[in-house]
Amino acid sequence: MSQSDPARILRLVISQGDRELRRTAFRFAEDFRELRLRAGVPQRAIAAAIGVDRSVITRLERGDPGVSPTVRARACAVFGADFRMQLYRERSALIYDAGHARLVNRLIAFVGRGWRTELELALPGRRSVDVSLVRAFQIGAVHRIEARVEAFNVFNWNNWGNPVSQITNANFGRILTVGDPRIMQFALKYSF
Repeated sequence: MSQSDPARILRLVISQGDRELRRTAFRFAEDFRELRLRAGVPQRAIAAAIGVDRSVITRLERGDPGVSPTVRARACAVFGADFRMQLYRERSALIYDAGHARLVNRLIAFVGRGWRTELELALPGRRSVDVSLVRAFQIGAVHRIEARVEAFNVFNWNNWGNPVSQITNANFGRILTVGDPRIMQFALKYSF
């Protein structure tokens, strides 16, 4: 499969976009819940103020990426907080420096023939290298086993959250959140 295979590129773009949406929704959920708890406002009061069911606020605080930007913006407005959707034009699928290039070369040399590697790099301002190693084994005509090893934030870098921006908050200007540590997962998939 070549690097320019349109189906592969589409899958990669969808996967990266969905992963970033989940991360952003989770960070928003943590910040919003903290803001709500500090203010001592129950979920039902926020839901009533913006005209949604309480379950929507619960989903928002759990990091559900399916909660609409409109609901998020209105929930922020209840507290006088800013809701921003940001776009970083610098994001690319390129390797950023010689260090990342060496990492890719080592991974490819390590896994050998038959393994497919996927490398994902983080947005500007956040440092994370995610790696996925996948190998499929065909058994007979219809049976197949796929082995997958994934590591997120391989180098275990601290990705600090945004500082508290509400000027009336006692923690104004302090960073109170940090992103996920290194996470590894292993999977086997049997198809027949």
